[in-house]
Amino acid sequence: MRTVFRPLLVLAAVLVGSSVGYMLLEGFTLLEALYMVVITLSTVGYGEVRELSTGGRILTIGLIVGGVGTVGFAVGRLLDFMVERRVGGSARRRKMQKILSELRDHFIICGFGRVGHQVAEEFQEHGVPFAVIDNNPEFIEELELSKIPHVAGEAADDEILEAAGIKRAKTLVAAVDSDAENVFITLTARVLNPSLFIVARASEPETETKLRKAGANRVVSPYVIGGRRMAAMSLKPATIEFLDTMTRPGEMMLCIEELKVGKNSPVAGKTLMDSQIRQKAGAMVLAVRYRDGTFEFNPSADYEIQVGDWLIVLGTKGQCSLLEGFI
Repeated sequence: MRTVFRPLLVLAAVLVGSSVGYMLLEGFTLLEALYMVVITLSTVGYGEVRELSTGGRILTIGLIVGGVGTVGFAVGRLLDFMVERRVGGSARRRKMQKILSELRDHFIICGFGRVGHQVAEEFQEHGVPFAVIDNNPEFIEELELSKIPHVAGEAADDEILEAAGIKRAKTLVAAVDSDAENVFITLTARVLNPSLFIVARASEPETETKLRKAGANRVVSPYVIGGRRMAAMSLKPATIEFLDTMTRPGEMMLCIEELKVGKNSPVAGKTLMDSQIRQKAGAMVLAVRYRDGTFEFNPSADYEIQVGDWLIVLGTKGQCSLLEGFI
């Protein structure tokens, strides 16, 4: 941008300085002086406004020698900037399309507002692939600078969702500010990918039912969560402080992971004791989610792990990663 701004600034200085010079030397009005400068710089040859004095002629000579070159230089820089921006923009779009086309089992964030920003930060912290959809020019510029895969447009548009790889995606997060838009995004995404896991934001309590009917697997209200959080911090400050400390990003950060037991898993058919999950990985099994969606909290050591179970485990990031490879 500086390559264009500086020549234009010099050109503006030539226009103003020369106009003031004609006004002082020849007694021209502002319009007459500006007219004289413009026809001189543009070399159209319409002739002088009136007979020039020696000082006026010297000024005109200087304007022709220096000013015309300045105009050419400024116009050239401006054209270079426009061509570069157009070509560069096309190149960036092609590069972004290539990145998006290579995403598999990724997450899609619809809306890059306050909630979307936080979701993106968490995804980056966990190192999961994701793309963002938004139509705000400021957010698009931020995404470009951050080199985050993104698509500019309306998140409820079929073509935009397909450009973000909706049919290859694992999860979609509908986090725009409008509940109505989130319902429409959820409905459209569910049609395009019936197996997609959808988490939707709801500002109003009555929207939750609509979002679930539209196809959302989970509905989250930032206001409800915020209220519960504030209440918990008021009632149990020490407990919340402990959890915050242990889950804060860092080497000792604890994480809660969910791991699905596949049919080829070495722990399938074994009890928790025989699986030696704690001994081999160091992580603790907090709960088991059955295939029907129900949970068993703090399962006993003789619980037999079944194919299709989801193990909810607690440990450091290293322990959880080790266990993921083990399961």
